[in-house]
Amino acid sequence: DNSKNLILLGDSFLGVFGKSFVERNDLNITFIEYGQCPLLQDNFWFGAPECFEINKLRWIEIEKIKPTNILIGTNFIQFYQAKKSLENFKLGQKNIEEKVNKELVFSSFRRGIEKLISFGHNPIILLQPPSPTIDVAKVMRRKSFDLNFKEEYQAIPTIEIDNEVKNALKGLNVTFIDMNAKMCKGDKCLTFNENGGLFNNSSHLSYFGVQIFLDDIIKALK
Repeated sequence: DNSKNLILLGDSFLGVFGKSFVERNDLNITFIEYGQCPLLQDNFWFGAPECFEINKLRWIEIEKIKPTNILIGTNFIQFYQAKKSLENFKLGQKNIEEKVNKELVFSSFRRGIEKLISFGHNPIILLQPPSPTIDVAKVMRRKSFDLNFKEEYQAIPTIEIDNEVKNALKGLNVTFIDMNAKMCKGDKCLTFNENGGLFNNSSHLSYFGVQIFLDDIIKALK
């Protein structure tokens, strides 16, 4: 129809945005998500040993899609913990445990984004969310007896990781969604606002955390 098209591509750090986009009636949405598996070009894996096989399947599907908006999100912290994968991994096998230098992972990520751009896509990159120093979900449950929320700052910035991502993609025509810029004041970042807790399950954004960035993403769509 006349709605704008949007592909959500990435791991669980991107998946938390799904519900909020589905609630809208002005988008045609495609989900290409898989936990602990960012979009890369090379045979690397993280928490999911089958990640390289998943990315092979992803690229088959992406090559069929006409130029569109692609929102890319991942937990960039896992880039520091990458391992090499078997070229043809099968579930049930033990994958290789050889560690991969982070520079190779960031380079692989860049080449993936370059490939998307070569297909005519509009990549929008979610940068790293701040890192909470408390279990926000646990605190939220305790606060559920009193639903009067206010701003609280119990997270720390992840600007260094953001800078690594920006440097890796330097010169490419992408849009960055900077979470630290919107959630942090100096060295302290929001964990609660007037709506409630902004994180759920460690550094994953909650439903209310996602709301902070929806307008910025929508503005970046073509």
